Amino acid sequence: MIFRLASKLAFLTAGLWLMLPLLMAASLACGGQKKPRLEKSYREWLERDVTYIITKDERDEFLRLPTDEARDKFISDFWEVRNSESGAPGNSYKDEIYRRIAFANARFGIGSGAEGWRSDRGRTYITLG
Repeated sequence: MIFRLASKLAFLTAGLWLMLPLLMAASLACGGQKKPRLEKSYREWLERDVTYIITKDERDEFLRLPTDEARDKFISDFWEVRNSESGAPGNSYKDEIYRRIAFANARFGIGSGAEGWRSDRGRTYITLG
C-alpha cells in the first residue's frame, strides 16, 4: 500500500515537472500579445464617458485600433451615429450625455466619496434620463 502511494506521488511529481516548461512557454507566448496601453484621454473616454452606452462590439473594435488617428475617427463616428440631427453642426445626443454625467456627479456622488456617475442612480440617469 505504501509502495503504491509512493509510486503514485513520484509519478505526479514527475508529471508536474514535465508540464512546467510547457506552462512557462505558454505564459511567455501570451505575454507578448498584450493590448497596447491607451493614452489617458482615450482610456477616460472609454471607461467614464461612454461606459454605459457603448456596445461590447464597439468597445472591442476601439481597443483593436492601432493609432490615435483611428481612435479619433472612431470617437467622431461613434457620436455621429447617435446624433438625432444628422449633419447638424452640433451633436445634441453627445451634449445631453455629458450634461447627464455632470448632473450625476453633482447630485449622486455626495457623501459617498465616489463620483456620481459610478453610482447606480448615476448609471440609471445617464442611460435613461
